[in-house]
Amino acid sequence: HLKAAFQASPDRDPVRILLATDAASEGIDLQESCCRVINYDIPFNPNRLEQRIGRVDRFGQRRPVHVAHFVGAGWESAPQGSYEADLEFLSRVAEKVAQEREDLGRVNPVLAQAVEARMLGRPFLEDPFSSQPAAQLVRAERDLRDQVARLRQQLSRSTEQLHVAAPNVRRVVDTALSLAGQPTLVERADGLFEPPNLTRGWERTLEGIEDPLDPMVRRPLTFDAERAGPDVVHAHLGWRLVDQAQRLLRSALWGEQATLSRVSGVSAELPDDVRPGEFLVTVLTRLLLVGSDGARLHEEVLLAARAVPPTGRSRRLEVEERRFEALRRSVEAALDPGACRPAPLLARHRLAETWPEVKDFLVSDISARAEQRKAALERDLSRRLAEDLSRVDAITEHMRRTLTDALKGPMPVQLRLGQLDEPERHQLEADREAWQARLDNLGRQRDQERSAIERRYTGVRSLSFPVAVLLVTRPERP
Repeated sequence: HLKAAFQASPDRDPVRILLATDAASEGIDLQESCCRVINYDIPFNPNRLEQRIGRVDRFGQRRPVHVAHFVGAGWESAPQGSYEADLEFLSRVAEKVAQEREDLGRVNPVLAQAVEARMLGRPFLEDPFSSQPAAQLVRAERDLRDQVARLRQQLSRSTEQLHVAAPNVRRVVDTALSLAGQPTLVERADGLFEPPNLTRGWERTLEGIEDPLDPMVRRPLTFDAERAGPDVVHAHLGWRLVDQAQRLLRSALWGEQATLSRVSGVSAELPDDVRPGEFLVTVLTRLLLVGSDGARLHEEVLLAARAVPPTGRSRRLEVEERRFEALRRSVEAALDPGACRPAPLLARHRLAETWPEVKDFLVSDISARAEQRKAALERDLSRRLAEDLSRVDAITEHMRRTLTDALKGPMPVQLRLGQLDEPERHQLEADREAWQARLDNLGRQRDQERSAIERRYTGVRSLSFPVAVLLVTRPERP
């Protein structure tokens, strides 16, 4: 409750100052309403100091972070080894930590080791204030930032390609609640949603929605990550209500008794790939590539489409190919909540009349497209096989070095009044025996892992499951 009060905006709770020991230096987020940290003491471990600052200097912080600390009144003339001199030294450490967080995102291990040696009176070889981050460390940090940037771009592309937009997620929830006989979400004037009173097990999906400051009040929902915060719950793909809704829709699609209509008709502005007078029949198909051990290696949704003229035979359109990219975008855009318009009744009747003939062609199109896609993915599967095998080797080698170093090193002891604690000594001996046994079996375990992975990528099967039929026509002109 105290953490929630401190995180809340000032108009909700008067608590603005949080006094804490180092118990609050890890595992909690305090950046929502706080941007100032005052170190009453400065730990001589820079990593711990970094953890303190990291409670407010983190993703989501919208203001500059200010960190203050104390030094002794006579620190300018304090003799070496005095308390004031140590405080002055640690104050410079704090500044160095702040600079390294700015440059690298974390503390340089050289700094941490040198400061600890200085405070414990041990000799240290490098000046913690003049040492520069090792080139290898800087390169690793740069590579990590580049990887994060690439992953962010990949996430944006996937969100766009998979249509994981807020209106679509909301439609999934609305559809599932309707199928389950539950009340739907109520949209407020500010665009947020009031959580409904769910029953028959669905109420568990709203656990944790209560306001931390007032458990009798339930916080509103949003499907937009930009609007989420301490007072607004983000209904993302992994949230309980959204996850339950997805499972229900999957069972409604794949169950023996489908409760969802698998045929839809919409109007859209189609490119010239579809000639005047033609309508487009599209089948959405789920493609799975499965390894010999049943592991799912790949999954995607394929489109197979045919243009149906007023008379004569339909023709196949390869909507998955790049030259039909505009057509595919038109089909996908027609399903977005804001653009979805029902197809004219006459077009729906024409589809029903021609379906017996078109269906056989579409079945053949789906089979051919699935085989083409499987062949195209074989190179990617070969690359993934090599990566998985390489990963097993790397993990095994890392484990081998760790166990070898642990067994070579001195046996740690914990003294109790000058005498070794007997149960602890036995435990340490048992640990070393277990390390040796693990090291002896490491090669056999690696071979087993490699064999299992190689079997998985042998005899890959493709499975295709038609999900829905979509009729797309041009809108009627007045």
